[in-house]
Amino acid sequence: MLPSLSADTVKAPSEGILIARVVSAGNTKLPFNQLTITPKNLNESENGKLQRLLALEPVQGSATLFTSPLAAGEYSLRNVRTFFYNTEGWYIDWVEAELKLGTFTVEPGKITDLGTLIYYPKVVGDKIFKTLIRSPSKADGSIITSQLPFLEYDPAEVLTWNDDGLEDERRAAYISAVRNPVVYNKQFKTEDNSVYFFGKLGALVKRTADQDWLIEAVDSDFDLISMAESDRGDLVVGGAFGSLFTKRVGSDEWARLALSSRYRVNQILAVEGTVIDLVVTTAKRVKILRGDLQALNPKWETISAYDPVYGWNDGSKKRSGTGNIYGRDYSRLKFLIVDTSLGKIDDKYSITVKMQKGLDYSMFNSTPTDHFFYDANTWKISNYQGSKEKIDRVIDAGLVDIGVHESDLFSVTGKDTYYVKGKSETTWQKVSTRVDNCPGINFISQCRVNGKATDHYSRFTFLSSPAFSTSQDAIAFVRLVPRYGAVSEDILTVATTDGGQSWVASEVKKPADYCASLVPEVSDALLVYCKGISSDFYQSDDQGQTWNHVREHESF
Repeated sequence: MLPSLSADTVKAPSEGILIARVVSAGNTKLPFNQLTITPKNLNESENGKLQRLLALEPVQGSATLFTSPLAAGEYSLRNVRTFFYNTEGWYIDWVEAELKLGTFTVEPGKITDLGTLIYYPKVVGDKIFKTLIRSPSKADGSIITSQLPFLEYDPAEVLTWNDDGLEDERRAAYISAVRNPVVYNKQFKTEDNSVYFFGKLGALVKRTADQDWLIEAVDSDFDLISMAESDRGDLVVGGAFGSLFTKRVGSDEWARLALSSRYRVNQILAVEGTVIDLVVTTAKRVKILRGDLQALNPKWETISAYDPVYGWNDGSKKRSGTGNIYGRDYSRLKFLIVDTSLGKIDDKYSITVKMQKGLDYSMFNSTPTDHFFYDANTWKISNYQGSKEKIDRVIDAGLVDIGVHESDLFSVTGKDTYYVKGKSETTWQKVSTRVDNCPGINFISQCRVNGKATDHYSRFTFLSSPAFSTSQDAIAFVRLVPRYGAVSEDILTVATTDGGQSWVASEVKKPADYCASLVPEVSDALLVYCKGISSDFYQSDDQGQTWNHVREHESF
């Protein structure tokens, strides 16, 4: 195993440095944290052996960075792997690289930058092939400036892939992957009732209020995570490795806003007028940055910051107070920031900071978390008072708001918890996760359905958020959870007429195999996409009785 380069790494004179970024454009459970390479002389020399690089920690989201010293020579990529374990179990997955991905050379004292490698599930007929694609983006070692500031390098001396004449073919595959996202990180509903779907590789699929489909793009291969709309109508979208772009009111183009690639933009908030806030993270900090879109390139002012050891400060380097909000906790010296989420409990705004203990990734246990209330204008922090409704995200679903309590990054189920309330209501109601198999019959444990003895109630997990047609009526696609054994692979459609307090089986059928991800932000029809499988969308204007194929996956 080759660990990541650090300021303390002692590099041999015969070694160079290899840099690569890996992005998942598919429905992967955990990020790729290992990269395996093969030397050219693997079968010709006793010294030739596979080399496996470890990702730079902590891993935030689905993008990983690899940077390790490596013996000089010519290499090819063998695979990228996901490998996590602890005393209770382990998880492994991988994607093999094709020979035509290319070869690269490492020279003593020089840097070889492979740019961005993309995992993309390619659909051919009824089969899915795991593929790795090279991004055509320039690989010039520039990420070193922010991620490895201790490393000196000459951009003119940076090496990359060896030229093999296949660049046109690779560019065509990359463009097709961008135009056909199979996974969307989030959706965002604008004031004009358009809905943006955040695809991978910078793709922004847009459904307009007139039900037209457009595709826009920003110049980034990394995850887009959050979007906001200013009072003036400017759109801002951001994500991993400092990705931040704006489409100003009256413009059709997305322009990059300057932000350090050290930052991961977790949330973007419209404050007032053209002022926006960014919630950004590094390995050891959460920062609240405020800027004004009136400027061509806003200057970002730090108005608050959080450190796992010291707590919050006001951006002026002063730290004060004691207790849960402020003060020092040296038992957290090795804590690393994994993610943040914003929510609302009654009329109070909350922020949750999710962490991990050093490099101890556990996909089986909940990550350490801190919860706080904050003032939406000043970001003054106050004590969090526990509530049974922990709302991390609110979906504007037309006549109702759907509150989402997001699962932990490494939770066993990986399933969100949903709440619902009417637009004029203040109290969230938890959405039930059981279906009534014997509607209208009380005080029995079983009944007969289609001639078979069936439990009165069956537990299920939501495949996506429910979709509401009124404040009380909704449908959802779910998977049943049997009393014993694994979760069923069969998809069931359930319906409610009381705002999600109870569910019964519905005769609505999913539009196609594996297509069961409802889009609650769309309230003028039922809209479904095929998460992790294709870029197809299906729409129903009669509550699921019939489906129209409204956006098709392009073959390539």
